[in-house]
Amino acid sequence: MDTPSKTVSGVLGLAAFAVACLGGLAARDTPDVILLQAIIAMLIGAVLGRIIGAMGAQGMREHVERHIASNPPAEEPQELLDLREARGEAPGNNARGAPPPTQGARAA
Repeated sequence: MDTPSKTVSGVLGLAAFAVACLGGLAARDTPDVILLQAIIAMLIGAVLGRIIGAMGAQGMREHVERHIASNPPAEEPQELLDLREARGEAPGNNARGAPPPTQGARAA
């Protein structure tokens, strides 16, 4: 499962547990009733948190994919390409003069 989903699940479950405990104490319920209600609230909160976290992670993933698709990397200016050609450098070399890493190459 996704980490955001687990995080939201844990936070929401613990928050529900705390609220149920405080509510039970304010109502002056017995400890066994307070704990039973708090555990039930925690389980419900954890399930809802898992669902909400998964929806949020999926929405974020889709947004990032759309953003990347609609904003391609900028092309190098023609002046830079002309300068590299005049120096005899291959197109795509970086500032250090090394060629860009190839797909699957290990970083040094």
